[in-house]
Amino acid sequence: MAFAAQYRLHKKEDCRKIFKKPQIVKHQKYMMLLAMPNDLPHARLGLAIAKKHVKKSVDRSLVKRIIRESFRAKANSLPALDMVMLAKFGIMSMTKKNLRLAVDNIFDELR
Repeated sequence: MAFAAQYRLHKKEDCRKIFKKPQIVKHQKYMMLLAMPNDLPHARLGLAIAKKHVKKSVDRSLVKRIIRESFRAKANSLPALDMVMLAKFGIMSMTKKNLRLAVDNIFDELR
């Protein structure tokens, strides 16, 4: 499955709603997931990878790519939620493999 437009949070307002009143919050050491139910038959994902926490654009792109890849693999088994994944300071100290495992664990906790 591709990361099609229907699986993304496009509007700032969608993300703001989740930031204001998240109903589900999952923490890992270097990332956090905020989520709330939606009225769609599938999950949607938004990413908030701040320059403050991940300085280089190459690294921000890598983090986004890994999160999207994990989401694509797990999307069919996730509940109908709107989610925003945030990066915390120090996320780049993780290896790619450990980052993928951490993201997978967050998505597995939602099931």
